[in-house]
Amino acid sequence: MSLIHPALIYAAALAVIPVILHFLLRAKPKKLPFPALRLILMRRRQNVRRLRLRHVWLMLLRMLVIVALAIAIARPSLPEASYELSTSEMLTLFGVIAAALGTYFGLMHTWHKKKLSVQTLAYRRTMLRGGLGTAFAALIALAVILPYVNRLRAEISAPAPVASSDLPVAAVFLFDTSLSMQYTQEGKTRLDLGKSIALGHMDTLPPRSRIAVGESNSTSPILFQADLVNAKSKIQGLAPQPVSQPLNERLRAALALQEQDQGRTLNEQESVAQSDRRDRFIREIYLFTDLGATSWRTSGAQLLKDELDRIPWVAVYVIDVGELAPHDVGITDVTLSRQSLAEGSSLTIEAALSTIGVEESEKTVELSMLGRDGKLIPQGKKAVKVGGRQGARVQMHVANLQGPVVHGELRLLSGDPLPMNDVRHFTLEIKPPARVLLVSASTRVAELLSSVLVTEDDQRSGQARFQLDEILPGKLSEMKLGNYSVVVLNSVPSLTETIWKSLQKFVNNGGGLAVFVGSNDLTEKGGVDPVSYNSPAASTVLPCELLAGLSNNPPAFIDAKNPNHPVLKKLDEVGGIGVLSEVNIYKHWSTVPLDGANVLATFTNPKTHPALIEKRIGAGRVVLLATAADSRGWIDHTEAASNWAFFMLTDHLMQYLSGRSEATFNYLAGEDVFVRADSEPPLTKYLLRKPSGQQLQGAVPAGAPSFAIRETDQLGHYEVLSADPQSKFASGFSVNASATESDFRRMSEDDLTQMFGEKRFSLSRDIATLQRRVNTGRLGEEVYPLILLIVLIVFCGEHFAANWFYSEEPAPEPA
Repeated sequence: MSLIHPALIYAAALAVIPVILHFLLRAKPKKLPFPALRLILMRRRQNVRRLRLRHVWLMLLRMLVIVALAIAIARPSLPEASYELSTSEMLTLFGVIAAALGTYFGLMHTWHKKKLSVQTLAYRRTMLRGGLGTAFAALIALAVILPYVNRLRAEISAPAPVASSDLPVAAVFLFDTSLSMQYTQEGKTRLDLGKSIALGHMDTLPPRSRIAVGESNSTSPILFQADLVNAKSKIQGLAPQPVSQPLNERLRAALALQEQDQGRTLNEQESVAQSDRRDRFIREIYLFTDLGATSWRTSGAQLLKDELDRIPWVAVYVIDVGELAPHDVGITDVTLSRQSLAEGSSLTIEAALSTIGVEESEKTVELSMLGRDGKLIPQGKKAVKVGGRQGARVQMHVANLQGPVVHGELRLLSGDPLPMNDVRHFTLEIKPPARVLLVSASTRVAELLSSVLVTEDDQRSGQARFQLDEILPGKLSEMKLGNYSVVVLNSVPSLTETIWKSLQKFVNNGGGLAVFVGSNDLTEKGGVDPVSYNSPAASTVLPCELLAGLSNNPPAFIDAKNPNHPVLKKLDEVGGIGVLSEVNIYKHWSTVPLDGANVLATFTNPKTHPALIEKRIGAGRVVLLATAADSRGWIDHTEAASNWAFFMLTDHLMQYLSGRSEATFNYLAGEDVFVRADSEPPLTKYLLRKPSGQQLQGAVPAGAPSFAIRETDQLGHYEVLSADPQSKFASGFSVNASATESDFRRMSEDDLTQMFGEKRFSLSRDIATLQRRVNTGRLGEEVYPLILLIVLIVFCGEHFAANWFYSEEPAPEPA
């Protein structure tokens, strides 16, 4: 126990006053002549015994009143613990009291019924009070006080603090600045509420206190401010940010600052012995957060707990400014049918909406595209029903897109308390159709792939997905492969060593090569020669070695082994893997994948035979399908031509090989962005224009096919231009908030205990509670109210004893 005003404890010495009054000023007996001396002497001996006991009780009670008042004024404090009586302790106390009162009044009632004499009744009553009081005190000590003390010993994990109300404080004010703190209630964001509590509490700090201000959006070290004015100015300038670090990591940074500063403070006391050096500050950390569960990294919980165990002299106060019953509708995700499109193409946009605390209602989503003048042009609106915790999805379309870079957004037209998730930005790349060179053994062999790559719909609309050129193998040596994005070898019988080397160079420079291998009957036109395909020159290009052509009875089909691969992912998402199995495959090649090859799919009969094999060479890729794509009996030509899954597989294969399926222009805040540097002349320096209008310049590594941009700390559309005015290079991308910012799951007190450890934090929701918690943390648990209650009880006891002391015995009953 420690005392806030220790000098006042000496007032307890005034407890000698009742002793002086009782022994020096007690009443002296009067001498009265009376003949019946024997009876008086007997009566006197009985009265003396009773009065002596009453005299001692009265004196002790009066001494206890003075001592308790002196202790109360000194304001003692104890280490933090639950000093209230527990339920079991309260029941035990009431049980003992009830038993004592029941015994006392029960015996007194029995004795009154026996009509004992007054003297006998008075004597028995006196003995009963003394014995029952002693037994009551013993029972209270054994059944209540002893368990209570043992419980407190177990709960108190730290010694009583050095109580002082004017010791300066070294405090770190750490703010959660994630976007969820933008939630607005009664005209105040959660961050604004946290700032107002912090500024109000800062005014109550003792003189010479020091303040450091940290926020969750920064990884830089937290530093103490020069003075309180600078600290307040920094707090007032805080705002929610799209990029945020886990709060437990920022708390560890705050603990590191406190440890370093304490070490510096102790080292300054060079003239003092090491064992006698004392910190001049009370050290505290204040965390202002909405307790969003996604703001914490659960995998780092043990690290924080270990740090807090190692540094027990830093008190941590968590101020919960979150909304307990939030209501919000937000756009949490946008899926584009494709991020890289051919000019004039159409785009399908699908958005996911999340809701919480909202009754069933209708919301309107608006699609807008950014015009060349920088203004948004509405493209359409769609109503969607939302309600409860059930989300919703909405699909919208936009046609005839023109490039090279197009920005757009989806926006909820009705506002709510969390504006950051009411809009979602997106960016598209618009390019001319990818040029594909289809090399087929014959016109008949080319029919199926030709009809898939350029459909009748493409021809009618004039919006081709691919610019297709078709040639026979004899013309391949005359073609300039660099003019194409993808070369397709469709059952080409054989190639010369020179052509294989040209293909290897083409792929290495970023081109895509698709190989369909058909009949192994060299007597038929389009038969594949395994000798040519297994030659040393071919092995530098192809992903496998051809062994033999096999017949499938019953027919096999393609079974996706890696559905997360870009070629198969979209097909798997729409359920196309199962539909693809409807295409019967009657023959296929058995193959052996070479080093570096990746098997994307296998045949179902037998299951071990690879069907779709990929290999990366430099900046490009090669994909081989170990069966034919024509009408000569290797696959069911009719089924393949009408099977939308086969069409989709071929389409995505061409997109993948041309590099367009992996083109990414939409990112989350904080992610690294990779921009392709495909321009002539080569890009050396670029200019990044952020959504706020801020411009940054950067350099592109010489010869690099792409460069990284890491300054993605704002939401909206970014532009990437060449720093050379003569260059026409233009690109861009969009940055959105993570969907986790719309996740309103909160950390419970049990979750915080798992993160911090038992009794290593204090939780508050307003400034009054915070200040009570802080006073308890600095000074310990004050027992002032408890002692005043004891004083009140003792005063009542003293009054009762005084009346008892001076009360007259009832006159004896007449004989």
